[in-house]
Amino acid sequence: MKGERDCLAFGGFRVDDAVGREVLRLVEPFAIEVSLQVIETHNAAYDEQRKLLELELQSAEYEAQRAYRQYDQVDPENRVVCAQLEAKWNTALQRCEQIRKRLRQEPTKIAPLSEEQKQSLVDLTQDLPALWNADTTTSAMRKQVFRSVIEEVICDVDEEKSLVLLELHWVGVYTASLRLRKTVPGNIAIAQMRQRLI
Repeated sequence: MKGERDCLAFGGFRVDDAVGREVLRLVEPFAIEVSLQVIETHNAAYDEQRKLLELELQSAEYEAQRAYRQYDQVDPENRVVCAQLEAKWNTALQRCEQIRKRLRQEPTKIAPLSEEQKQSLVDLTQDLPALWNADTTTSAMRKQVFRSVIEEVICDVDEEKSLVLLELHWVGVYTASLRLRKTVPGNIAIAQMRQRLI
């Protein structure tokens, strides 16, 4: 109708709690698997980077040995050529040292988890609700989790049944629908609700 604003309004705390519970429900089963995958990915990247640096060092050491042989074979009386070959040898040695330094600075490989460590991860996933609801977990932290797993939230209100209808589109293909009993009419518009959740 003319003159009416197209706006939904409902209380947000109940919605926040419901979305939070849904996030925990989705995240808990994957927490251990994701943690183990992170370790495997890190170790695979470490192995690959280490292998590349070791090959690069072998090549640099070969070039340094070659430069030394050329320098060693030159007649010391030929000072210009001798100086050039010495400079080439020094450059090759510096390159070897730079690569060795990079190898020393490489992050360490993560050791495979023991059964005790895996159990600690299981315990941690069971503690997720406590961590989520802890006084030390700020709204900003929760929003960051929302943003990392939720792509879009579509809200609607069924005034006849007094329900708030939420459709959560997770990052990926998963979708969840929530139906919440609408409380006393709130003053949070859909635009504000999206800002809080996403």
